[in-house]
Amino acid sequence: MKQRHNRSGGCRARSALLGVEIRAAREEKQYGVRELARRIGVNPAQLNSWESALRSPDMMDVAGILGALGVVGDRKQRILEVARLAESEAVVLGQAGKPRHIAAAESCGRMARSIVDWHPFLIPDIVRTRAYAEAALRLSAFPREAVNEDLLNTRTLAAVGHLHENADVAIFIGERAITHTIGDPLLASQQLEFLRLLADPQRTPNVTINIVPSHNGGAEQAFTRYYTHAGPITYVSHGFCGSFTLDHQELYGAVIDQLAATACNPRESAILIAEHVRRLHRGLPAENRDADALSGEAEPGT
Repeated sequence: MKQRHNRSGGCRARSALLGVEIRAAREEKQYGVRELARRIGVNPAQLNSWESALRSPDMMDVAGILGALGVVGDRKQRILEVARLAESEAVVLGQAGKPRHIAAAESCGRMARSIVDWHPFLIPDIVRTRAYAEAALRLSAFPREAVNEDLLNTRTLAAVGHLHENADVAIFIGERAITHTIGDPLLASQQLEFLRLLADPQRTPNVTINIVPSHNGGAEQAFTRYYTHAGPITYVSHGFCGSFTLDHQELYGAVIDQLAATACNPRESAILIAEHVRRLHRGLPAENRDADALSGEAEPGT
């Protein structure tokens, strides 16, 4: 999948995440630009420039917007935190017990025109089953008592919307993620079966699954890139926190171009996934095979 990259300049890129958050909050409340601008006493063009990241509003303006929209609680605190960091090249959100980055990534997902997700060694969390997500956490260094539902699901709260709305979603997966699966054979088989169903264009025409052969390399760090009205935003999950890189130099865009050039096409990828599903099926007890065949109907994170 070849992306058309938005090569935005510095100021536009720095405030992109804030623009996404403001527009997501406005649309959720079903306010038009003119109506919200009237309520906060600014010109509609001014509000549009904030949402499009052409300019950054000051903290008083942001507080006024949130008050007019009735945004309160943790969401209000998260957006104010983004506003304080609006001129930074990278924004880091979240901490143990307050994984604010998950909600920010969800806003990016809802506002994105297209999404690219890459993971070299595991199934990306955007398309993980709940059992696979739990197994992946067991491989991490997080203490069990610190893991809550938000951290377990990571981006699957947003992923359900990604897979059923209008955004085009290109998922790149390193070959190792399907050849060296985690968990027991049943869990691995269920995850790959779910992935195989997603690779069917009849079921999810806006989603493409692309396997990147191990010998073709690719970036070692997993990331998700959201192409929004305010410019491209690249998100990296670090578990308890997450970083949003406002990449006006298009370094991640170059990585995506490389992935697109070296990955198997969606049809070849679907065949490769199906081969590994059959391999895992052969190792399952007979009583588990029928249940496994139905497992792919589940949503991510369920």
